[in-house]
Amino acid sequence: MAAKDTLPSERSSRDEIDAFLNAAARVPALSQVRGRLIFAIDATMSRQPSWDRAAEIQTEMFEVAQSIGGLAVQLVWFRGRGEFEASEWTVTPAALAERMRAVACRSGFTQLRRVLQHAADEARRTRIGALVYVGDCFEERHEAATKAAAALALRGVPAFMFHEGAARLAAAVAPGAGGSPAPAPGSDRTLDRRSMAELQGLLARLDFAPGAADGVAGRRTVAAIKLYQEFAGLPVDGKATVGLLHDVRDVSKTLGRTPRRTRQ
Repeated sequence: MAAKDTLPSERSSRDEIDAFLNAAARVPALSQVRGRLIFAIDATMSRQPSWDRAAEIQTEMFEVAQSIGGLAVQLVWFRGRGEFEASEWTVTPAALAERMRAVACRSGFTQLRRVLQHAADEARRTRIGALVYVGDCFEERHEAATKAAAALALRGVPAFMFHEGAARLAAAVAPGAGGSPAPAPGSDRTLDRRSMAELQGLLARLDFAPGAADGVAGRRTVAAIKLYQEFAGLPVDGKATVGLLHDVRDVSKTLGRTPRRTRQ
């Protein structure tokens, strides 16, 4: 198709051109914005029923905020097995709405720790007015989320968390929270074969593909452990320990997928 075939069939009127230029003049450049807001949302499958409505509400909120002063927004979302995305900063409601409509929810675990860490990293580069998070589940280690929340608090960024099951989450993002509890005695002990098989069963039910539940820490099991540790904000060493088993049990219990336990 020739380039001329893609042009409008009729010229815009003078009034239409003036209206476009006036609208463009009211859109602030990023260097002119008065504030920056990170809007983060859980795009795992449980959010699908409310995703479209969330896009509508947030677009309306953004339009109001823009009408009273320049506000730049960054959209952050997570879904699937470790998928985490952050948009560029935008100052137009249409761009925000378009991005949210383009995202489809997908099965996976929450990544609130990464959201908090991302906000802290952004705050190192530029002043962030606030983080707003919307989600309905929390499937991570409390200690890891607390550490990330503390890093954000040190940057002076308030976080507004709209979340069901908020008791555990509220503790994780409490202002000034810092450090992690000391590990329980014996938590670094290596698993016996029976408990290793339980760990493999748990990881399999959580879709980390550790291979057969044979009680042997083979290559696939070690890779599954490392992947879980990365998602959970744990040190990534691939070691099957009592502490790791307890952590995976807790996450499985939260998801309602706990197989029969063995004693350890």
